[in-house]
Amino acid sequence: MSLGVSAWWKEVWSWDRVKQAISTLPGRLGFEKDRELRFFRLRVDVESGEVYDEILARFLSERERYGLYFILYRYSQTDKEIEEIGEYVTLSQICPALHCPMVKQNMNAFEKVFGYKQG
Repeated sequence: MSLGVSAWWKEVWSWDRVKQAISTLPGRLGFEKDRELRFFRLRVDVESGEVYDEILARFLSERERYGLYFILYRYSQTDKEIEEIGEYVTLSQICPALHCPMVKQNMNAFEKVFGYKQG
């Protein structure tokens, strides 16, 4: 079974569509001012959109990048600095149902991309 990227993900979460928003993150919201965003041992080049996984020592595939772009795009929409509180956040906190009517579809796509199934 192929887990390719659907046309919807390509259209909505392509680097060309999210680059401008994600490029605002260096120097904001806990990221260092650099041409790369570094977190969870991932490095995101804010010019090209390439993502390097330092643990697996490889670049992420197109399918893997789109899920990450979704999260970074939503994070970039934060309009004020909020200090870390030491708690995990849920997807519903990042993208409440009122603002993201396709939560179930997005969750299914995340499960395919990241291989996680709850329950």
